[in-house]
Amino acid sequence: MPEKYTRIAILEKQGLFAVIAGDFDVPNGDQPIHLTANFDPRSPEKPVFRSSHPTAADGRRYFEESVAVSRDRGWSVRYYGVRNYG
Repeated sequence: MPEKYTRIAILEKQGLFAVIAGDFDVPNGDQPIHLTANFDPRSPEKPVFRSSHPTAADGRRYFEESVAVSRDRGWSVRYYGVRNYG
């Protein structure tokens, strides 16, 4: 099984922060799972949106497209890389 791959993007726009995160090749029995999650503080009813993807490549593509769309909408990327723990 491939090694788990994670990415996170912390975005800022006019003093608001948002996060896009991706976990790919997460062990789950025989089939790994591939997830992305977006946190948007402007959506008080549903600030976290999570989606799963059939393959790691699909999940990574969705993550990259989400970051690109956010940039197009005026968000600045403050951090892009692996998750920091601790």
